[in-house]
Order: sequence, then structure tokens, then C-alpha cells
Amino acid sequence: MNTLGKRLMAARQSAKLTQAEVAEKLFVSTQAVSLWERDENAPDITKLPELSKLYKVTIDWLVSGEAPDENLIEITRHLSDRLFD
Repeated sequence: MNTLGKRLMAARQSAKLTQAEVAEKLFVSTQAVSLWERDENAPDITKLPELSKLYKVTIDWLVSGEAPDENLIEITRHLSDRLFD
């Protein structure tokens, strides 16, 4: 999965959503979602946080295909726990 479009399609399918459902949730056309997944266009940068939440993946993974560093995730959790306890 080396392209943004392929990652978007895989994440959508993993979330068991149709292109129409994604389009409705993001207030875009079904054709826009299709173009993203075919790498003929890319989502606006403002849609990345919404896509990330919808698909339960990180923005880093969507953009680069790289999984987040587990150490960084642990540090973030630890700081969050300390800040919000």
C-alpha cells in the first residue's frame, strides 16, 4: 500500500464503509472519494483529521504509510495521564 489512494481504500474497507457513506460523513461527493482512492485527486488537507477519526488511523499513516512509533505513543499517553489526572 504505497499510495495515499490505496491506503484510503484499505482503511475505508477495514472500517466497513462504502464510498457513499464516507462522502456523506465528510460532506463531499461520492465521486470525490472515488477520485481519492484512484489517486486521481487527493483530499483537502482539512479533511485529513476527519478521515483519520473516521477510519481510526493516524494522519501520519494516511500520508506516509508509516505506522506511528510505539515509544512516541507511550510517551504521549504518559504525559496525557499526568496532565489530566
